[in-house]
Amino acid sequence: MANRNGLPGIEAEFERAELGDARLNKRLMSFASAFANAPDESLPEMAGSIAEREAHYRLLNNERVEFELLLAAHIQQSRNRVAEAKRVLIVHDTTSFVLEGERGAETGYLNTGARGFYLHGSVAVVAEGESRECLGVVAAHTWSREKPPAKRGKSKKRSGAELAQQPTREADRWGDNILSTERLVDGAAELIHVTDSEGHKYWLMERLRKRGHRFIIRLAREHKARELADDEWDLVSNLVGKAEDVAERSVPLPARTGKRPPKTKKTFPDRQSRVAKLRFGKMQLALKKPSYLGNDVAPETVVNVVRVYEVDAPAEVEPVEWILFTSEPIATAEDVLAVVDNYRKRWVIEDFFRALKTGTSYELRQLESARAWKNVLAISLPIAWRLLAIRTAAREQPNEPATTIFTTTELAALRHRLPKRLPQNPTRREAVLVLAELGGHHKSNGEPGWQILHRAWMKLLPLVEGMELARKM
Repeated sequence: MANRNGLPGIEAEFERAELGDARLNKRLMSFASAFANAPDESLPEMAGSIAEREAHYRLLNNERVEFELLLAAHIQQSRNRVAEAKRVLIVHDTTSFVLEGERGAETGYLNTGARGFYLHGSVAVVAEGESRECLGVVAAHTWSREKPPAKRGKSKKRSGAELAQQPTREADRWGDNILSTERLVDGAAELIHVTDSEGHKYWLMERLRKRGHRFIIRLAREHKARELADDEWDLVSNLVGKAEDVAERSVPLPARTGKRPPKTKKTFPDRQSRVAKLRFGKMQLALKKPSYLGNDVAPETVVNVVRVYEVDAPAEVEPVEWILFTSEPIATAEDVLAVVDNYRKRWVIEDFFRALKTGTSYELRQLESARAWKNVLAISLPIAWRLLAIRTAAREQPNEPATTIFTTTELAALRHRLPKRLPQNPTRREAVLVLAELGGHHKSNGEPGWQILHRAWMKLLPLVEGMELARKM
């Protein structure tokens, strides 16, 4: 698979890694290649020999090998793709890894009391048009809690003032990733930072506004605000009813069912699929600083507000409503719809996390040390990005030449596996559909998902390797 710069394979994401030792650099390239060729296999299986397996474990547990060093080369490659795209969304979100039993003994605790740790990731997504192309990881931060949470009733929930006074706060990860991304790109492209409701923090929006950074953040909870021409403070939920409606759309809403974490179900309850009539409103508000924040934070900050709400919803369902705070212009209906469409691209990071957990089987690994877990994560992140790129290629720009996403060897291997299926000069769509057949996909089932493509890719890679090896002999 070629990336945006035309470099074949996953090796391009690691070839500039600097671990301070040429032997370690070489071992990383070997491990990354083995991992990319069989990301759903166990480490011993992908190693191929006892000697290789031992070498892989020594790499992962080496004191000189750290998460940040391993990921740095991919982040730089992502930065290059961002600079080429010129205007991108930086989507931020947090996920957790549950490591049951002895596997997670050294990693710490989640807020549920389970063993494991958190990843706060930031990925770049193309902003122009309808494309949801992910350009890679641009920032990543891991952490866990040293102790399991106190049992309910033993301690009360800390107030906002108490949390604000902590020398190190988990919430700081939002500002830290934004700052590191801005430093990384250093003006080479326009950045718009996008977060879901977990990123709704007054101090964060005020800091972004002060530094001139662009953002789209979804309202999480009630917030005191006022209209710019009014001195009276009120709740945002009361004020948005005065927003000026500028557009309307009918949007199909997919069903939301199945097994999901309780927290997710509470925030996003089950629903049946339906077509929702949505209206889009706009206004400006001054947000009031929460009382627990110190004097170093401005007493109020002005934001543009976009309201998305459903009309004529069935009586038995809760109508859709989003309230987005943004720095982006909202002068016209096109501006307002652009804010909403850019926020909708936030779901790319959800797909990325699924590629990470399912495509690379990360949580199923058999590791012991916290260092090994995090080092494997650093290698898994670029591979998850690549798997997601394969799926995206199946859905976007289908008529582009297949050579824009496949190497000539990969196309030759595909033609060998399924003779007469692939045209002489195939398009991207034609090649991906033929590839998907290897994973058991049928055209009548619609577009192939990324898991089907991943399964097919795993079947094709051994032949690609054989062809490349034969060519070198």
